[in-house]
Amino acid sequence: IWTLPTGSLTAGDTVYVKAPTDLDNNVIQIAALGAHQLDGTVSGSAYIESNNGAINFIYVAANLWKIF
Repeated sequence: IWTLPTGSLTAGDTVYVKAPTDLDNNVIQIAALGAHQLDGTVSGSAYIESNNGAINFIYVAANLWKIF
């Protein structure tokens, strides 16, 4: 499990996560911790299941990450 930052964040901060070419049927889980929400779900998670898959997370407001 890889977790999104929870420290000193500012609206507009961006985190990019990209899977390797050889994910080989593994899954990358990216989680929000504590009071942080991921697209409105407290302590939610997103998953990358495909080779070269990618997700862009943007911190939009206090304790709120959005997936783009």
